[in-house]
Amino acid sequence: MAGPLWTLACASAAIVATSCARNWPWSCAGPGWGACSLASEGAASGLRLCRLARFLLGALLGLLTPPCCCRPAANEECKSALGQRRRESLWVVCLVALLGVAVYWQVGRQVPVAAGLARLAPPGPVSARGESSQAPAKVTILGPWTGPALESFWAAVQPYARRTHIAVDYESTPDVATVLAGRIEEATAPDIAVLPGVALLQQYARAGELVALEPLLDTRLLTTGYPPGWPELVSSGGHVYGLLFRAVNQSLVWYSPTQFQRRRWAVPATWSELVALSERIAQSGLAPWALGLKSRVADGQAGTVWIENILLRTGGPQLYDQWVRHEIPWTHPAVAQAFRTWGQLVGRPQHLWGGVGGTLAAPPADAALALFESLPGAYLCLGDSAAQPVIAQRFPQQAGGKDYDFFALPPMAAGEEAPVVGGADVLVLLRATPQAIALLAYLTSAEAQTLWAQRGGFIALGAGVDAEAYPDPLSRRAAQQLLGSRNLRYDASAQMPPDVERAFCSAVCQFVADPGQLEAILQGVEEAAQAAYARR
Repeated sequence: MAGPLWTLACASAAIVATSCARNWPWSCAGPGWGACSLASEGAASGLRLCRLARFLLGALLGLLTPPCCCRPAANEECKSALGQRRRESLWVVCLVALLGVAVYWQVGRQVPVAAGLARLAPPGPVSARGESSQAPAKVTILGPWTGPALESFWAAVQPYARRTHIAVDYESTPDVATVLAGRIEEATAPDIAVLPGVALLQQYARAGELVALEPLLDTRLLTTGYPPGWPELVSSGGHVYGLLFRAVNQSLVWYSPTQFQRRRWAVPATWSELVALSERIAQSGLAPWALGLKSRVADGQAGTVWIENILLRTGGPQLYDQWVRHEIPWTHPAVAQAFRTWGQLVGRPQHLWGGVGGTLAAPPADAALALFESLPGAYLCLGDSAAQPVIAQRFPQQAGGKDYDFFALPPMAAGEEAPVVGGADVLVLLRATPQAIALLAYLTSAEAQTLWAQRGGFIALGAGVDAEAYPDPLSRRAAQQLLGSRNLRYDASAQMPPDVERAFCSAVCQFVADPGQLEAILQGVEEAAQAAYARR
């Protein structure tokens, strides 16, 4: 009887110990078998198994190690006591072993082998945990990524977390500016923040809230490959305070090639052809444009990129830069003309999906997806390259290049190169911990950016990512148009002071609601701009 029981006990001990080592990072500290240190989702279950392993293996060691009084020369009474002790311990071991097998069977089915890593895009604040025998070093990040973007972030960061045993806690919010301001006020700022534009970087750099990067990282290497003029966007007072990350092409018009072929519409090559196409679609009783201006941060954001693209085409890059720096007023004829030119497309309710009311109430993502429903709500939508994985996730049965595609927003005249408006998130450092510095360097490395680029909706900057890393022709084309453009400018609204950006967004909504009030609308933005720039 003792032989089979001994075999069962040893096998069960091995199972329990293997379970702890495989499913839960743990180690024993102190004399004997100490408490386990865990860094996993299944910490509670793992702790129970580790305690079982500790008890079970301790009992086994007790069976194998004779007490100091029982030497070969000891008397028969001691040997008899030892035999009784071993028999009692053996039964205890067997009972604990059976319990351990039961717990292993139940918990092993519930917790995945890779439980040490965070799930992709779970609700609320989430973490990607590395395996460590001690409490892992942690990096906190605040940013705007959700949905496919957040899933891609985890896909890019998990190999690093696994390799370095650094825990990454990411908190998502649509309004990074407001949340970050509150955290700074409360002295609970994250280690790293993902800013939606460079204006916030300039604001916090002047306030002394950001850590200069050049003493910590080789910023010259990291910014090599940025488009001309973009390195200056993340610098202030002679220091680099941010790194541009996850660039997007914001000069793309999404459409369905299937619908165009069915209705015999042609992709326009000039602005006048785009206006003519819009008129043709509207005359057939359909809405040409899907535009969603409702936002959880500032209504109208999706419309600002229209004005930026048009002004860059009609006024040129020099005038565009003057407008961004408020060297020309918002009442300037070129700015007013950009709004009026946009009105050729959206100035009539029948040109808009849902009319004026629907446009003001719809989120941008809903508007973009309306093009690819079985019964499309509209047929054209100005968007960016980050829309591709969102469309692919919503319509997995549709194929890029066939069912959904984009063309560059046309130039004003034939033969001109179409300018490009681009954007990029900005990584900034608020707490210079070693693990935060290391993670910042990793995120901007070729490895991390390649992992994200392979999932789509991401254009790499300055990391030497090969063009073949982009997973499909659409992704490669969007990247080539942005990085190869000779007439590229960074998103204007993201460079403006927050009060001016909000006034700009509001002006877009007011213009869509009532184009006849353009003069008064622009005067309101100009007043906000004068006040904001006077405070700088």
